[in-house]
Amino acid sequence: MWLVGIVFFPIIVYIVWRIYKYTCTLPIKVQRGIAILIIVTPLILYMGMSQIVDKGYCIRDRKYFSEYSKEKMVNDAIILLINKGSDISLGGYKKNQDFSKNSETFDIANFKSFNDDCCHVYIGDIINDGSGPVKYVYKFTGKFYGYVMLEYWQIRPNFKMDEEQKRVYQKIEKTRSYYGVSRCGEVFEIPSYLYF
Repeated sequence: MWLVGIVFFPIIVYIVWRIYKYTCTLPIKVQRGIAILIIVTPLILYMGMSQIVDKGYCIRDRKYFSEYSKEKMVNDAIILLINKGSDISLGGYKKNQDFSKNSETFDIANFKSFNDDCCHVYIGDIINDGSGPVKYVYKFTGKFYGYVMLEYWQIRPNFKMDEEQKRVYQKIEKTRSYYGVSRCGEVFEIPSYLYF
């Protein structure tokens, strides 16, 4: 990517220089008009984009953030949590076993049955995780608009079975995970470079 910048930077500088030289030959009134246009146009674009950013408008889908299903966002976050081999189950029990592949235990419905009122979608920066505010450029471009907070129990399987011969799981401790949400309702793991 930086190679492209090295190639195109001199071309851009040359074009700007030629435009500047041309405008110097124009009458003063025209030069002032061009200067005002150069200053005002980015301000108008910035104000318009700020309105889009604040309202949560997704240009790609032509929808507002509020029109996307919060339930789908929560479900996508749960799937990300399960698939990343997270600490839903404590590592002390069968450390190498991949619990996420056990669909009987770790599907969305079972996750929610273990964790009543576990999941919420919020707009803005994550307040409680101590990582600080998200860089403005990611908010402005729509990559980050809000987040899904999952508050769930770490669980451990017991050796007992219930009446239907299904494994019984024991709740150990509660923990939290955060997942970012774009203006278009896409859920993603939050990388560290998003923060200041």
